[in-house]
Amino acid sequence: MAIRALQGFFECTISPGFVLVVGSWYRTEEHAARALFWQSANAGFGIISSLVMYGIGAHAEQHGGIAPWRGISLFLGSMTVVLALICFALLGSPREVFWLNKAEKRMAAARIVRNKAGRDVTGVKWTWPQVGEAFRDPQLWFCTLNAFLSSVPNG
Repeated sequence: MAIRALQGFFECTISPGFVLVVGSWYRTEEHAARALFWQSANAGFGIISSLVMYGIGAHAEQHGGIAPWRGISLFLGSMTVVLALICFALLGSPREVFWLNKAEKRMAAARIVRNKAGRDVTGVKWTWPQVGEAFRDPQLWFCTLNAFLSSVPNG
């Protein structure tokens, strides 16, 4: 139970992390569509990973060796480590990534400067009217509903 609670604790950062990536690379009017894509892809990948895990378990049962749950755990653990290293190497804000040259970094940063969000904006303070504005935005509710409906069957 403790391991499952820890897994849930670390897993719950996935969707907010993708929202941060979307906010760093896309204009405000593109956020909702991109966030919905990531949330839907998360559910879609759940189908693919379930089929892969079924294959690993079936293979382990037929050919002996390690227990099916151990094979699945080794597969998921190794995939987590590999994908974490890839994300650590490739993700970041447009000014941080190594795979863009200076001109491309300026273009990517200029594309999102209108958002007035992220670490490139200084002196902007949190205001409570922004919270009210966010809760009045139907896109927030639609994204929340989509994330909830795609996560409940997965969990």
